[in-house]
Amino acid sequence: MTVAEIGYQILAGDKIYASGHVDPGRRYCPRDTLSLLPEGARTSPRIDTTDQDARIPSELLDSAVTLAELLTRSAAEMIAERYYEVAQKLGPAPPPIRRHLRYTSR
Repeated sequence: MTVAEIGYQILAGDKIYASGHVDPGRRYCPRDTLSLLPEGARTSPRIDTTDQDARIPSELLDSAVTLAELLTRSAAEMIAERYYEVAQKLGPAPPPIRRHLRYTSR
């Protein structure tokens, strides 16, 4: 985990359904789309990869709206995607149970 990373938790009621950390200074993409990114971005030793995902420093991607920008997601989009996945898995919430996102501190 880097200093810039932000922790988050996705809750329904008092139960945590997902949690993790994202870095606002990185863009995220599925690992299998790395080959579609510009060579300088896809071959950089600064890219972190897991079995499924890649985390790319934002400065390695062109700041203009390009294919690379469209193939990757921001940290906020990653959290929103996880929230959507949890909401889909849980189905409609009964009225007294609120779903919410909580940012965590270190």
